[in-house]
Amino acid sequence: MSANEDAVKEIMELLHITFPDKCQKFSFEYLKWQYLENPNGKVVAYNAYTQDGKIAAHYATIPVVMLIDNQKVPGLLSLNTATHPDHRGKRLFTDLAQLTYDYGKEQGRKFVIGVANANSTHGFLKYLGFYLIAPLEVKVGLGSPYRQDSTEKKHHIYYDETTMRWRLRCPFYSYSLRKGVVYGDLDKPLFHTAVTMIPKQLAMHEFVSKNVFLLFTLYIGLGYRLKSSFFTLPKFIKRSPFNLIFKDMSDGSLPEMTPDNIAFQLFDYDVA
Repeated sequence: MSANEDAVKEIMELLHITFPDKCQKFSFEYLKWQYLENPNGKVVAYNAYTQDGKIAAHYATIPVVMLIDNQKVPGLLSLNTATHPDHRGKRLFTDLAQLTYDYGKEQGRKFVIGVANANSTHGFLKYLGFYLIAPLEVKVGLGSPYRQDSTEKKHHIYYDETTMRWRLRCPFYSYSLRKGVVYGDLDKPLFHTAVTMIPKQLAMHEFVSKNVFLLFTLYIGLGYRLKSSFFTLPKFIKRSPFNLIFKDMSDGSLPEMTPDNIAFQLFDYDVA
């Protein structure tokens, strides 16, 4: 797809048809921010069209950088997929995804990382060459979830000042800060979601001016040491699992990503 505002409007209309309950999130401003304003590069995506030129399906990734063994490695974050109700069952998703990955690899992208739900995980693993790292942990407790000795693992999404400021400009979510931890508001005054820790190298910058009073905190992520007061939510009140998946496009030069060597937060996936 062309990475411009007209293309964004076309995608927005398809997303509204496909996900009518998410029209508020998939606004023009949100998709413009996500697809066109990312400092790491514009959206990498493919669309399918009918013979009369109407959009039938869409699959999108956006460029990200991971710090892997202290090296900055360019890759893609798997994001939005949509198929018009009239064109489901035609394998359009897998075809568009493979075209996207092939193009990304030509651009020098070395991997694709993403979070899949229970329904889509099988397709990514069986048809698109991904492997499952692990489900993200879902825990709840009082105050901040992170221990003072929280450390990032060897491999994690890399942020500099520019990409951090872009990420925090997300038009759909609002963020608060307390003692170096960023929280996404849940529209509940005593309940917040911890989305990330400000990286140590960026601690001197002021990214969020709004402070938060914490009581109950939800944590969804992988790779940080958490306080013992945070406990795993029972299965019967959890959502569909957030499965962290990975595709190596480096022809084998990247190490295997495991729960023991990777850190990944909601902030890295843009769901809170």
